[in-house]
This record gives sequence, structure tokens and C-alpha cells, in this order.
Amino acid sequence: GSGGYFHRVDELDTFKPTTSTNQGWGGLRGFLPRDYFAEYRILFARTDNEITKIETDNIINTISVGRNWRRKGSIRVGYENRIADDLIDRAESNLFLFSGWWQVTEKINLRGRVTTRLKTIKSGATLIGDEDYTNHRITVSYRYPEWIGAGKLSFRWEGKIRTNDDIETSIDYNSLAVRLSLKRARLGQLSLSYAHNKGEYDNRSVGAINRYLFSDHVINGSWRLPTFQKLQASLRGGYYRSQRDRDSEKINIGLNLLYRLPQDYSLEADYQAFNFDDYHHLDRFYTGNIVRVNCAKNFNF
Repeated sequence: GSGGYFHRVDELDTFKPTTSTNQGWGGLRGFLPRDYFAEYRILFARTDNEITKIETDNIINTISVGRNWRRKGSIRVGYENRIADDLIDRAESNLFLFSGWWQVTEKINLRGRVTTRLKTIKSGATLIGDEDYTNHRITVSYRYPEWIGAGKLSFRWEGKIRTNDDIETSIDYNSLAVRLSLKRARLGQLSLSYAHNKGEYDNRSVGAINRYLFSDHVINGSWRLPTFQKLQASLRGGYYRSQRDRDSEKINIGLNLLYRLPQDYSLEADYQAFNFDDYHHLDRFYTGNIVRVNCAKNFNF
């Protein structure tokens, strides 16, 4: 078992409205015969507002069961109940989840997760009312042991569906991402990723269907070069392209140099350049160049 406690106080100097939060959590895990297991987790948080005199409680209870196959895989099925209550408005949600992973071969790993959450307003009212969520994610990864165990190629597909009958809206989102990471002493560490995000938002409360469509392409990369004597350098860059109902583009590149000085001092220079264009409005664009220089000292106690 495990658990903990957290206390936080927020205060503004102008009017000094103070909110304080006390949060506690805990969990138990039991191991059953034939590699089955059962888990229970609880979280309770209460936030007090001195001005409104309102206490808000957030309670999460999660129970799940599953089975392990000794370094080959695992599955888990669970149920979660969430309550948000301030003595005026009370919302409850019930979540059902299924997750698992499987080591197909020494190099190939498969992971998946599906969750469905139903949110209901039990008393009072909120701006958006009842909602339904469904999320699913599948990841396939391939490791390169010859690259010091740090070579990895992964593919991830993720989908999200969110509907709200009270305000007659729905969101359908899908994403496909590819990520490559390599690390070798002679070449340094390289990381590349590409993601294609596609979806639509429908609003039927205005009479005819008001639909917003988007399709985004996102590319990111970084290369940390091997350290040469006391100099360490890294390059990074990103490209973002949004199409369909939004037509914009963003590009950024960066260079970082770090030089180790005697007596645990270091000198760092960082350069970043970026450009943004909104092709729906040709007058909406900007470019920027940022240079930072830092001098630091490490202290060892």
C-alpha cells in the first residue's frame, strides 16, 4: 500500500482572497494466485474559499483487476467513480477502462488503452451539462538493442470522441504519430517525430449544423551532438501546418551551445528563430529572433 498528503494555500496581495486545499490519497494492491492482482485507489481533496465560504470536494475511487504474464504482458480492467460537490452543484462520472501490453518479440512491444467516461450533473447546473467521453490509444514500438538500448521507433494511433446532448455538440479527434530516437556515443542523440491530427467539431444548437474541420501536420526534431572537449551543442526545429478551416503555418529553429568552465561554472548561448503565417489573413504574420546568454555555477553540497 501507499499514500500521501498535500496542503496548498493561494493568496492575492490586493484583496487577499485565500483558498486552501487539503488533499490525501492512498492505494492498496493485492497479489492473487496465478499472477492475478487487484487494486484500489482513493483520492480526496477539499478546497476552501474564504470569500465565498464555499467548500468544494473532489473524490475519486478506482478499483481494477488484472493479470501479469511475467515479462510477456499484462491486462487490466477497471472502474472509476468521480464526484465533484460544492454543496450546490454536484457532478458524478463513471469511467470504465481496459488497458494492456504485450511483448510480441524481444524488440517489438504492443500497448493499448480504451476508456469510456459518462459525466452526469446530479444537482445544480453547469455551463455544459452532461457529457460522454471515449478515448482509445494503440502504440507499437520497435527497439534497436545495438544502439545502446536507446534506439526506438514507435507508431501511435489515438482517437477521442466527446459528445454533449445538452448543448448539442460533438468532437471527433484522431491522431497518428511516428517517433524515432537514436543514441550513440559517436553521433550523439537524435530525436524525430511526425504527427497528423485530424478532426471535426459539430455544433447543432444554432439550428443548422455548424461544423469546424481541422487537419494538422506537426514535425519536431532535435539533435544533441557529442560533447567535444568542454563544448556541448544541440540543434532543434519544428514545423506546424494547419489546413481545412484553419490555414496557417509555423516554423521554428534553434541552436544551443554550452561550454563548461573551471570551478563548476558554465557559459550558455541559445538562439531561436521562428515564423508564423495565417494564410486566411495575409496581414497576420510575424517573425522573431531570440538570443539568450547565461552564466551559471553549480553548487555541490
